[in-house]
Amino acid sequence: MGSKKKGAVEIVALQCTECKRKNYTTYKNRKNITGKLEFSKYCPFDRKHTMHKETKAKEALKLICIFPDLVVGFIYRAVVQLVEQRSPKPPVVGSNPACPVFI
Repeated sequence: MGSKKKGAVEIVALQCTECKRKNYTTYKNRKNITGKLEFSKYCPFDRKHTMHKETKAKEALKLICIFPDLVVGFIYRAVVQLVEQRSPKPPVVGSNPACPVFI
């Protein structure tokens, strides 16, 4: 396998300094910004503005950022499939003698 060339722009996650959760993602140009990013952002878990520092983003998170339409379509298909599996089959008319048929 050959080595992959890294581009100048990468996707990074922003982690809250208080609750340690990764709440946001953003793009970072490594040529222009050499240090770590640090923003004051709203943390929905702490319900206040806190400092968020740059951390590595997981590969799955990067794919979601790059192809959001593809991921939404995949999730929609998975949910539809689950609903179809869980929903009971409609009863055949006249198959259950205990249940009278009304027309």
